[in-house]
Amino acid sequence: SDSFIGLHTLEKMNLSFNSINFISKELFRDLLVLKILDLSNNKIKSIEENSFQNLKNLEIFYSNLNPIKFIVSSNQTLVGLTNLKYFVVPT
Repeated sequence: SDSFIGLHTLEKMNLSFNSINFISKELFRDLLVLKILDLSNNKIKSIEENSFQNLKNLEIFYSNLNPIKFIVSSNQTLVGLTNLKYFVVPT
């Protein structure tokens, strides 16, 4: 969960095809100006609540082609995505 610490100016992140299976609430905490996030084509089964709370500048979010089966407290999962304009949902 410390992989992205200090990347405060990162605007685009492509993590597709990385066999990621879980998203923790700490994973993206330092990515304050991130605008594009691609998590497609992974093995994500579970997303912890508030995982995206600091991604207030995120505009484009790809999460398709993931076998998401469990979202912890789903009403809090997408909290913080206030500028989201394009969201590809898991399929």
